[in-house]
Parts: sequence; structure tokens; C-alpha cells
Amino acid sequence: MTYPNAYSGVKKIFLAQILILIAAVLSVVVAGTGISEVQNSTSAQIGTGTLVAAGGISIVIAVISIVAFIINLVGLSQAGKDERNFKTAFILTIIGLIIAIVSGFASASGFADIFELAGKIINMLIIVFVIYGVVALATKLNDEKLVRKGKSLLVMITVLLLISVVMGVIGSIAGDHTGDGAKIAIAAVALVASIAAIVAYIMYLTLLARAKKTLKQ
Repeated sequence: MTYPNAYSGVKKIFLAQILILIAAVLSVVVAGTGISEVQNSTSAQIGTGTLVAAGGISIVIAVISIVAFIINLVGLSQAGKDERNFKTAFILTIIGLIIAIVSGFASASGFADIFELAGKIINMLIIVFVIYGVVALATKLNDEKLVRKGKSLLVMITVLLLISVVMGVIGSIAGDHTGDGAKIAIAAVALVASIAAIVAYIMYLTLLARAKKTLKQ
């Protein structure tokens, strides 16, 4: 094994992403349950059992998210010993955490949208540098297929990053003064971007899975 630290780190990064995916699915379940209950009942008729279950799942989601964050941070730190791009992703993760904390305190101010946009950009940059790290290691190990997959994913992530920035700026400037036609156009672009983001995330998971196999050799 040429890069044991990178192998161990990428394994943890992959595990963290799986946990994040599980948390996201559970979040959708909680949201869907809440919407269903509201549609079928008045607020006074919503079952106590449903509320308790939703609350319990929310706690599980929070715990999974915290565990995933720690595992991801440790993984980036380990992989950073073999490839500097992972170290950059580690630093960005810490910056992202700081922005998230500050954003929580600034939620009632006019800067909330700016912090939210900054958080999205940081999260995408973290993925970008992880991919750069994988591509750099794959190049050294002569895995051309993994290099091509990584570069294709980088293009998609870059496009999504630009769309996110543009959408954030438009939303901040337009606010509630946007016409119905413009709102529909923005919503359509956001929908396409969301679908592309899901595809990119699946590609990201497959890239990490392939990287694990390559680094294990």
C-alpha cells in the first residue's frame, strides 16, 4: 500500500458521506410525515405518537450528522498526510463550521442570506479539493479511469457552484420584488440545479468508492 494514510482517510470520508446520506433520507421522512399529518388533520388533531416519533428521528439525525462531521474531519486530516489537497479541505471544513455557527447567531439579521451562500460555497469547495486530492493520487498510481471520472465530476461541481452563487445573488437582490415570470424561471433553474446536484453527489460517492479500491493496492 503506497498511501496508507490516504487510504484510511478516504475510507472515513466515504463512511461520513454515507452517514450524511442516511441523515438526509431521514430528514425527508420527517418532513414528509409532518406534511402528511397536517394535510389529514387539524393542528389540534395531530397525533402525539407522530410528534414523539418525529422528535426521536430528529435527535437521531442530529447525532448522525455530528458523528459524520467528526469522522469526515478525521478522514481529511489523515488523508492530508499523503496529499495536500485533503489538508486544504480540512481547513475549509473548519471555516465552514465557523460560518455555520456565526450564521446561527446572524439568522435574524440581514446577513443571514450571505452566510448561507458562503456556507454553500465552502461545502462545494470542500468536495472540489477532495476530488483534486483523489485525482492527484490516482495520477500517481496510474489509474486513468479514476482520473477521468474525477475531472468530469470537477466540471459538474464547478458549474453547480457557479449556479449556486448566481442564484444566491439573484435571490438577495430581487427579494420579494421579483415578478411571477422571474420567480418561475428561478424556480426552474433551482430544480434543474438540485437534480444535477443529486447526480453529482452520487458520482462523488462512486468516486470515493473507486478511490478506496485504488488506494488499497
